[in-house]
Amino acid sequence: MLLRGLSGAAGVAISEDGSYLLVTQFVIGQVSKYWLKGPLANTAEVLVNMTGMPDKIKRNTKGEYWIAVTVTSKNSTQLQGQRIDGDGNILETLTFSPDFDSSLITEVQEYKGALYLASLYVGYVGVYR
Repeated sequence: MLLRGLSGAAGVAISEDGSYLLVTQFVIGQVSKYWLKGPLANTAEVLVNMTGMPDKIKRNTKGEYWIAVTVTSKNSTQLQGQRIDGDGNILETLTFSPDFDSSLITEVQEYKGALYLASLYVGYVGVYR
């Protein structure tokens, strides 16, 4: 057991060099970083507080991470993909609504210049270029 007391752990991704892993917490809108190697090994920190609910997280070939995020307000839902680096900097935010008719997306995976979007709730895979 590496971490306890998580609030809706939805996704995990390991760094390219294996020194840390990132965990999304859907309920509290947070990404945590757990160090596997180095002077901070076996410790965790909050990497980024998100404006929405982060779901799955996937590492791309550049060592960055795509996170499927659902942002809800009183009258609307936005489906987003956010690309972050290992330091928690948000590098890019894309809004997929209303192109993808779903209450939320659960995964964004980058492959050969396109983003593939998936949802557990409506059973589709979408392509965003």
